[in-house]
Order: sequence, then C-alpha cells, then structure tokens
Amino acid sequence: MHYLRSIFFVIALATYTGLAQAQPSQSDRYAAQFQDILDQHQMKGTILVFDVQQDRYFSNDFEWASQGFLPASTFKIPNTLIALETGVVVNDANTVLPWDGKKRYSKAWEKDLSLKDAFRLSCVPCYQEIAGKIGLLRMRQFLQQFSYTNMDVRDETLQHFWLVGASKISAFQQVAFLRNFYSRHIKLSDHTYDTMRQILEIESTANYSLSGKTGWSTDHGDNGWFVGYLRRGEAMYYFAANIEPKDAQKADEFLAGREKAVRQALQVLGAFEERK
Repeated sequence: MHYLRSIFFVIALATYTGLAQAQPSQSDRYAAQFQDILDQHQMKGTILVFDVQQDRYFSNDFEWASQGFLPASTFKIPNTLIALETGVVVNDANTVLPWDGKKRYSKAWEKDLSLKDAFRLSCVPCYQEIAGKIGLLRMRQFLQQFSYTNMDVRDETLQHFWLVGASKISAFQQVAFLRNFYSRHIKLSDHTYDTMRQILEIESTANYSLSGKTGWSTDHGDNGWFVGYLRRGEAMYYFAANIEPKDAQKADEFLAGREKAVRQALQVLGAFEERK
C-alpha cells in the first residue's frame, strides 16, 4: 500500500534532510488520509506538505515526491521573479502585457493582460515572450542562483523547456524553492519579493492566507501540480502536489481536483477550516 511504503521511505529522507522523524503511527494516519483524498478524486500521485512549526514533512507517497516531472506552469513563479528582477517586466503586478492580436489557444489570453492576470490565467504565450526577453544567459544564471536544477535550458528550448522535453523538478524541490523564496534567502530586491507575493496570493481571510500556482503538462501524459504555501497566524505550511488522473478521459475533473485535494490535505493537518 502507498502509505506503508511511505513510512519506510521517510526514514531515509530524514537522514539527509535533517528533519525530525515522524512517529510511525501518526505518519501512517496522515498518509492514509492523503491517499484517501486522492482516491476520492480518482487521482494518483503525491501530496507533500512541510509543516514549519513541527519541522516535518507529511505525504502519502514520499517516493513519488522525490521523482522529477516537468514543472509546467509552476515555472511561472521563477519566470516571473526573473522578469521582475531583470526589468523585463517593469513596475508591478498590474503591469500590462499587450496582446499582439494573434489567435491563442485560450480565448482568455486574447487580450491585454496584467502580469497578475497572465500568471493566474497561465498565459503560455505571455510567458514564452518573457522567457525570450530574459534570454538564455540570464535564465541560466538565475536558475542556478535559485537552485532550480535539472532544467534543459538551451537556445532551442528557451521558450518551452518547462512545458515539454527533459526538464524535471520534484515535489521536494518545489517545496525547497518556495521556502527559499518566502524566507527571502535568494538574492532579490524587496520590490521583486513583494510583487511576487502579491501575484501568488489566491485568497486571504482574517484567519489565513493561501498562495500558490497550478501546472499541467501533457508531454509525457497528463501530469499536474499545485504548489504553494499557507500561513495561519504563526503556523506555516508549504505544499507541492504532483498528481495524475486515473482515467485519462476525465481531464476536467483532474484539473479541478488538484487544488481541492491539497485543500483537503491541509484541512486534515488542521491548517484551516473548510470553506462554507
């Protein structure tokens, strides 16, 4: 079973991460609940959550969380950071990215979009243009600075390496990157950090704030992400879910289920109450 395999694997993970080792009984319970959530949505994969206060990871499948997959639209996070830091995109989240009038895959992309809207709507051509303006040298330099490794960045792949091909990132690496970003451990301006936090935020209430980005690649079959973080008072949870539909014919349900599954997992951990 997935969750029994996960308990065995967490021992090895704790050795090199330096994180506190979870008690088997509690880890077993959360692993089973995470797996039940994915089963409920007819999905397979991993939900990985790092609880900062407990200094501890939770997942239904740590092995899956260690495997690399195309970052897809989750790469819009580093892509946006680089664009802001280099001045490829000036000003702030409301900076307008003009539409060139050409037909696009999605009607929602066929208009001028603010940077925040382009991010939220996952406007592929918008970010392909941004990547082209950043250029190969700067893209490589910043990805090295971010420790965002295993990206196949070459002249011929510059505008699509996160969508198709050999680039890979794991759920553990996604969480590590997000932790470095939120803690401002990467050498970036305060303006870049502040703007990116604003762009990433999905919702904010009196009790918590939730930030994140979905992603979907089809180059090696349907594979989806939902990565981000949730803050509730002094508590902080980073998450990275990498999941696939059990039935390839139900892609619409799978796309909606990514975020729903993570929300349910966070509720299991007591991160926040279910929305009414």
